[in-house]
Amino acid sequence: MNLFLLRCPPLLQAAMVIGLLGSQGVRATEVTSRPGFLFARAPYGDGGAPVSAQADRPGSSVNARVVYTRAVVRSLPSPREPNALRLKLLPGGKIPFTTVTFRVADPSLVLGLQVGDHVGFVAEARPEGNTVVRLRAVSPCARFQPCSTIFDD
Repeated sequence: MNLFLLRCPPLLQAAMVIGLLGSQGVRATEVTSRPGFLFARAPYGDGGAPVSAQADRPGSSVNARVVYTRAVVRSLPSPREPNALRLKLLPGGKIPFTTVTFRVADPSLVLGLQVGDHVGFVAEARPEGNTVVRLRAVSPCARFQPCSTIFDD
């Protein structure tokens, strides 16, 4: 059983957390809230691997397409924080109006980006913290129109 601990604003609802984890390939079975935190449980996939890792197996029933989460760059790595990238998740990311700090796996991912750029990213939970492993600039969504899903094709 995987246990996810999410520090979150009080208005975040359990359904949003289940949707966010589901967009990352994790099927949450139980969500419990405490003031400022949400706890989500997710079963390991077959063979003891997390569900999100099953896409790498041949013959896996999990869809192997990578889906990017949309965000806007709020700050880039600086000399004071060389690995910190702050991204404002867009409402389609299931956590409305939230700015999250991520570590950057490879500094070359942020080359050419500026504050205010719209990006699509994939992050992984690692021992050192949530880490962006894929990042690319995307066109902004039209206001009041649904955004297209970004795939790694």
